[in-house]
Amino acid sequence: MSEFHPVQTFNDLLSRIVRVLLVGIICGTAASLAALALVYLVSAGSHWIIEAKNNTPGWITVFITLAIPMFGGLIVGLIVQQMSDKRPHNPGDAILAVQSNLKLATLNLKDGILNFFASIISLASGASLGEYGPMVNIGATLSANLQKYSRTEPTVLIGCGVAAAISAGFHAPIAGIIFAHEVILRHFSLRAFAPITIAASISFYISKAVFHTNYLFHFKFSEILYLGEYAGFILTGILSGLLAVLFLRSILYARWFSSKVKIAQQYKPMIAGLVIGLLALQIPDILGVGDQVMRDMLGSGSNSALDISILLLAKICAAALCLGFGFVGGVFSPSLLIGMLLGSLFGLGIEQLFPYANIPMYAICGMAAVTSPVIGAPLTTILIVFELTHSYDLTTAVMVSVVFSNVVSYRLFGRSLFDFQLKSRGYDLSHGRDPLILSTLKISSISHPDFLSLTLGSLAEDAIKQLIKARTNEAFVLDPEQRFVGNTSLTDLLELAQNQGPLTTLDAAVDTHGLRLSPNTSVWTAMHQIKGFVGEAVPIVDDESEAMLGIIYETDLIAAYMHTTRELRSEETANA
Repeated sequence: MSEFHPVQTFNDLLSRIVRVLLVGIICGTAASLAALALVYLVSAGSHWIIEAKNNTPGWITVFITLAIPMFGGLIVGLIVQQMSDKRPHNPGDAILAVQSNLKLATLNLKDGILNFFASIISLASGASLGEYGPMVNIGATLSANLQKYSRTEPTVLIGCGVAAAISAGFHAPIAGIIFAHEVILRHFSLRAFAPITIAASISFYISKAVFHTNYLFHFKFSEILYLGEYAGFILTGILSGLLAVLFLRSILYARWFSSKVKIAQQYKPMIAGLVIGLLALQIPDILGVGDQVMRDMLGSGSNSALDISILLLAKICAAALCLGFGFVGGVFSPSLLIGMLLGSLFGLGIEQLFPYANIPMYAICGMAAVTSPVIGAPLTTILIVFELTHSYDLTTAVMVSVVFSNVVSYRLFGRSLFDFQLKSRGYDLSHGRDPLILSTLKISSISHPDFLSLTLGSLAEDAIKQLIKARTNEAFVLDPEQRFVGNTSLTDLLELAQNQGPLTTLDAAVDTHGLRLSPNTSVWTAMHQIKGFVGEAVPIVDDESEAMLGIIYETDLIAAYMHTTRELRSEETANA
C-alpha cells in the first residue's frame, strides 16, 4: 500500500498548503525569469548581429557571417572546458538527476550557469540549435539547488523548474506540467503534481501578464472538412518518424565524426561555426533558432518545394553539426522547424491531388510528429499544439500523426535522443529507476567486516573445531600474507579428514574458483553476479592487494533492494 500521511490538525494542513505554494511560486518564478532572460538575450544578440550585417558593405557582411559563428564557437568551447565534466549539458542531465535521486547527476549550480551563458552565445552567434533544451537545464538546475532551503524532495523541485521553463517558453502551462511528468519524472504523484502545477501556472502568468511575451506562432484553424484527410495525417506521421530517425542518426554520426577529428575539444565548436557560416552565405535561414522562419511559413505559404527541400536538408546537417561539435543548445526548436518543413512539403504534394488541402495544417502535424520522438514526449507535443491553436480538430490530426511517428521511430531508434545519450554514458533507463539507484550503492556500504578466516596450511582437524565453535558451515582461507585464497566448508573438511586422516592440511578442501566481489561492485551488479551462487556468504576482496575486506549475504542484497524500492514507491505514490 502507498504511504499516506493524514493531517492531524488544522495547522498541519495549513503548513502543507503553504509549503506547496511556496515551492511552486519560488521554483516557478526562478525558472521563468531565467527562461525569459535566455530568450531576451538570444533575441537581442541575434538582432544586433543582423543589424550589423544590414548596415555594412557586401564584403564585410560576408566576413561577419563567417566570423561571428566562428568566434562564438571559440568562446563556447572555452566556457564548456570550465565545466566539471567538460561537455554541454542537456535535458538528459535533468532526467538522470531525477531517475537516480541526484546520485548520478547533481545539477551543479556553477555548471548550470556556465551552460546557460554558453547556450546564449551559441544561439546568438548563429548555431542552428534551440532555446528549450537550455531552458529546461537552467530551470532544473536552479530548482535543484533550492533543496537546501526546502524539505521538498529534489526530484519534485527539478520537476517544478522544468515545467516552469517549458510554460514560459511556449506559453503552454499544461504542456509544461505534462513534460515534467512524461520526460523528466516519468511517474505521477500528487506530491509532485501540486507544486509542479503551481510552478507552471506562476511561470505562465509572469511571461504573459508581466513581460507580455509573444506566442511562438499564431495559427487559426477551422475544421477538417474531409474524413479522407486522416490518411494524409497517417502518412505525415510515418514520414515524420522516418525523418526523426534520420535526424537522430545524423546527430550521432556528427558526434562520432567529431571524436575522430584530431583537434582540442575547445576548438571544435569553432570548426562547426565556420561551416555554419559558409552554409549561411547561401541559406541564411539555417542560422539560429528558426522561430521567425516557422512564423513566415505558416503565414505566407509561398515557398517552393525546392526551397523547402534545400532548407530541410541544410537544417538537419547544420543542427547535427552544431550538436556534434560542441555548441550548446537544444534539439526541440530544430525538430520543430524540420518537422514543419516536412509537413509543408507533404502538404504541397497533397495540394496537387486535392486542391482543398490545408498546407499549414500538414506543417503543424509534421512539426509535432518529428519533435515528439526526438524528445520522447508525445503527450507534451500534442498539448503544445492545442495550447497554441485552441483547435480540437487540429489537435486530433496531430494526435494521429504523432502516434504513427512514435511507432516508427521507437522501433528504428528508441525512446528519445536523451535516453540514447544517457545509455551511451552507461545509464540505461529502460529498466526504471531501481537499477540506476542500486548501481550507485556499493556493496562495501552494506557488507559485514566480521568473518571466520583460516590460514592456508592449517590442519583440517583444527579448522573443523573452529567452524564448530563459530557455529557456521563456511570459512574463508587466507595465505600467510593475509591474501584471499578461497573458501572451505565444514562438509568438505570432514570428508577430507575422514579420507586422509586428521593430520592432513585443509589445502585440498579449499575452493579457489568461488564467487568473489570487489568492494566497488554495485548492489545492482552484485544481484546479477550472485545468481546461481551456493553458499552462506560472498567474500569481498580488494582488487589490488587481494586482502579480504568482509562478506556480504544474499539477504543483504535483498534488503537493500527492498529498501530502495520502498523509498521510491513512497515518493511516487505518497500524498502531497
